[in-house]
Amino acid sequence: MFAASAAVFLSVRTLRAADEPCAYDGAKPAPHPRLFLTTARESETFDAIKQNPPLAALNATLLKECDAILKLKPLAYKKTGKRLLNVSREVLRRVFYLSWAYRFTGDEKYFDRAKAEMMSAAAFPDWNPAHFLDVGEMALAISVGHDWLYEKLTPQERAKLYEAVKTKAFDAALNEKNAWFLKSANNWNQICNSGLVCAALSFYEDDPAACAAIIKRSLASNPKALKSYAPDGAYPEGSSYWNYGSEFQAAMFAALESAFGKASALEESEGFLNSTSYLHMMRGQSGYRYNYSDCSSGRLGLQIIFPWFIKRTGDASILEGQLEELAPDKLGANMKTRLLPFIFIYGADLDYANVPPFKARAMFFRGEVPVFAARLTNAKGRKLYLAGKGGSAYAPHAHMDAGSFVFESDGIRWALDLGPQSYESIEREGVNLWDRQQKSERWGLFAYSNLSHNTLTLNGARHIANGKTEMLQTFDTPQKIGAVFDMTKTLGQGLKSAVREIAIIDETYAETVDTIETGAKPASIEWRLCTHAIPEICEDEKSIILKDESGKTLLIKAECEGAQIAAKTWSAKPKNAFEKQNEGVSMAGFAFEVPQNSKCVLMVKMTPRN
Repeated sequence: MFAASAAVFLSVRTLRAADEPCAYDGAKPAPHPRLFLTTARESETFDAIKQNPPLAALNATLLKECDAILKLKPLAYKKTGKRLLNVSREVLRRVFYLSWAYRFTGDEKYFDRAKAEMMSAAAFPDWNPAHFLDVGEMALAISVGHDWLYEKLTPQERAKLYEAVKTKAFDAALNEKNAWFLKSANNWNQICNSGLVCAALSFYEDDPAACAAIIKRSLASNPKALKSYAPDGAYPEGSSYWNYGSEFQAAMFAALESAFGKASALEESEGFLNSTSYLHMMRGQSGYRYNYSDCSSGRLGLQIIFPWFIKRTGDASILEGQLEELAPDKLGANMKTRLLPFIFIYGADLDYANVPPFKARAMFFRGEVPVFAARLTNAKGRKLYLAGKGGSAYAPHAHMDAGSFVFESDGIRWALDLGPQSYESIEREGVNLWDRQQKSERWGLFAYSNLSHNTLTLNGARHIANGKTEMLQTFDTPQKIGAVFDMTKTLGQGLKSAVREIAIIDETYAETVDTIETGAKPASIEWRLCTHAIPEICEDEKSIILKDESGKTLLIKAECEGAQIAAKTWSAKPKNAFEKQNEGVSMAGFAFEVPQNSKCVLMVKMTPRN
């Protein structure tokens, strides 16, 4: 049972219209430009940007980036491994930026170059439908450019673009082998359907019946992905995949509304609109993500789609911390964000300098991958961040990281997650990275295995791939903020019970309490922690001191009832040369033996010391 009175759960939204897939049948979309920014809103949007200093500076940087793009050659067809995705993404970035620059400035040079990029992509032999994400992103690129530049394009140029979209996107999506995303519940559903819907809206006049059919089919498929946000807004694939899936999801909803003049009922799918709170809580005070699963370990960064959500929810507190991502020294880094114009279209009137505080210091998210996060500043001014997760290695993009956590104090991430490495760098070695069965090669990779994560390992073995760790209980009091997870099915091997509590205690330190009950067989347990700090085992062999490069330290002290423990370190170097080598990473923790038919309780305190 959940401790509902102590937890902060997100409000539940329900789907309003069961007939959503038919909602746009026979409707005629608005005139061009009909995607995202209509002519009616153009002047007020541009004026608001000029009066908003952070966004005005960002927009000026975007225009400089467009000038840099003018010096480059249009993109050519070039696959990396099995993917054309890098090219599709760069086409999208260039066309979106250049089309925006033309609308904002009226300068013909931006129109000419956007057209050149689109015509080059239209002439590609295909958009790589075997990896349909590539098609989804390319379709969005062409749909935006065609719609925003419609009046300047000649009828012949429009016809060439439609022929490309029809053959390389619409017809390709009719092949069931390519269109498996229609049945999926992950980000593929969102990206591919978004690209197709936006293209169908942009080219609606060319074949209304065919475009309406594309829209109808995508809207019938899309709820499968939207269900993954239920019940509280957590995204099963993690925070960076929230960005990917949710940005394209919002783009599809925004396009439907601007084209037809009404919001989609699917926006009200349970957990979706409030999922921005989940993403907000995945950011530590360091600015870096809680990067579980296949998520990057970088900064949470500028959230270009937050303003669209704010227009729906009215909650601007999710912008807390976003002003620093608009600082002058970070503007250039934001130029990698291919959907960047969304922040201007929906956020031109938002005051980034005066954001209401985000009130929750802890949030708990149920669902396929239960996760919690706590972020606070205590009475002594120390900033603490702790986040942990359950779930299963069988979830999309998951690692064997159930029961793991990250921990920060004053912006130093003591307990970290290595994250993934480039998919292509693994695939080219012949590794089947996408098989999630128990004997998969995926789990033999160090960064994907339980051996590299801040969790428990039983008898040196892999976690049970389809064994799910559930969140049993939550706490949010001055004395304890955290959650309890049942890891029994994840560890398996005949264990009677394995329960892990992860919490901040007295707003001072982090603590794990692992309660292990064995059955007919004894158990060899390892408590592991991954860190960039240097570990030093103390003389009592029950304590470890981590020393950060800045000289700050963290004391890790263990107490155990029912077993003898020994502090240990392990190598973070993987067995394969093609895996990332984890330079500067250490593994430290404790090992202990639990006799058969016994109970053991291991309590580990992690206390910042200076």
